[in-house]
Amino acid sequence: MNRGLKVLLVDSGRQWRGGQQQVYLLARGLKKRGHVPHLVAPAESPLASRVSDCGIGVTPLRGAHDLDIATSYRLGKLATEFGADVIHCHDSRAHSMGRIVTGVMGVPAQLVVTRRTTNVPSGGRKYGGNTRFIAISNAVFSALVSAGIPKDAIDIVHSGIELATTGGNTKKRSPRSHPGDYQIVTIAALEEEKGLDVLLEAAVQIQDTNKSVKWTVVGDGAERDNLAELQRKHRLPVKFVGWQKDVAPFLVNADLMVHPARSEALGTAILEALSHGVPVIASRVGGIPEIVDETVGRLVNPDNPGELGKQVLACLENQTLRDDVLIKGPLLAGRFGASAMIDGVIDCYGKCYA
Repeated sequence: MNRGLKVLLVDSGRQWRGGQQQVYLLARGLKKRGHVPHLVAPAESPLASRVSDCGIGVTPLRGAHDLDIATSYRLGKLATEFGADVIHCHDSRAHSMGRIVTGVMGVPAQLVVTRRTTNVPSGGRKYGGNTRFIAISNAVFSALVSAGIPKDAIDIVHSGIELATTGGNTKKRSPRSHPGDYQIVTIAALEEEKGLDVLLEAAVQIQDTNKSVKWTVVGDGAERDNLAELQRKHRLPVKFVGWQKDVAPFLVNADLMVHPARSEALGTAILEALSHGVPVIASRVGGIPEIVDETVGRLVNPDNPGELGKQVLACLENQTLRDDVLIKGPLLAGRFGASAMIDGVIDCYGKCYA
């Protein structure tokens, strides 16, 4: 198509997590490239606010469940009035509504669904039809293929980060006034699948050594109270700072980033850390091995606080690794810029009309 595409972006998330960050970057990128994006999202969500601030149209998403016919009807009406060429759905609920709009209501728009989980989908006709899928990692691609979705209906488009604003530390950290006083950061939603309880168990073990290690956890979620109780019980030097709009200040002086997830489709927080030259210790799950190797960090088995603790101590002692990642981290993260993600999504749109 020679003209700019009209793209209806649909996301039902009420919090700001990795998926919402990607929708925001995509909406902004589509507009800069001459397309016309319009967002459908909960009115009170940070995503709706940020996208609106960019001068992009936003329509509030109402309704409470996947098969909300009334909400799907409103979405279909909006798609028709907007003249949408593409309805791009970014989570499971949005996907369900998109199938109703295009498959039942017959709205003549191409349906594109981004999948951000490595769980093998099971949704019957929901995953059929003339739908094009975007997998954010090779691990997600494999899960979709395992569900019987044809390979030629799936594009792998890795999530991206804003390289211009994250930059990367190119200078070595200044010598510590108190050698052995280390700073570790974790950036994650405080949810069960992120494994923060494993992190705290590892912190208990490290506390028994003579190392002075301080931990900062950036993020919020349902597990916050439980995690805070564990922190108080063991008197751990762990500080929960909640959700932060800008995570860069927490990475600038970090010696290590720890990401003990039980499941992870890719891990943009890991990319943020690497872009700042911070080594990463992360679980060997999902798409994480696609971005973390021995040159920039270490992989550990999930749900293994003993192994995690040992690797943390080893990496803190490994000055060569920490110095190397100052150079290698930003170079690796540079392959996952937002611009590449946006180009990949637009290429996917183009395949809908091939």
